[in-house]
Amino acid sequence: MKKKNVLIDDDELVRLTWAMVAKRAGVDLDCFPNIQDFEQKLNQYDKSTNFYIDEELGNGVRGQDFARNLFLKGFENIYLTTGHDHLKGKELIGIKLVLSKSCPF
Repeated sequence: MKKKNVLIDDDELVRLTWAMVAKRAGVDLDCFPNIQDFEQKLNQYDKSTNFYIDEELGNGVRGQDFARNLFLKGFENIYLTTGHDHLKGKELIGIKLVLSKSCPF
């Protein structure tokens, strides 16, 4: 069984790019534009799912805050994606690694 991957990013171009790269790489990726759309389907994902969450989700919502909530629910493979260098190398609760916006697949 392929490992599930989830991207939550409010930027449509980022979601489309990641979806295209993932498809070419044979990676199972679901994309969501916001937390609300994702939370409606949260129960479809097991604890081994890889989550890639944008730091700036719009309307003042920070990805690191949502990542902490996911971590408290038992999810452990959480990555924060951002174009800002100030978060790289910083320890953030529940986040394995801070990545650039480039698709990792």
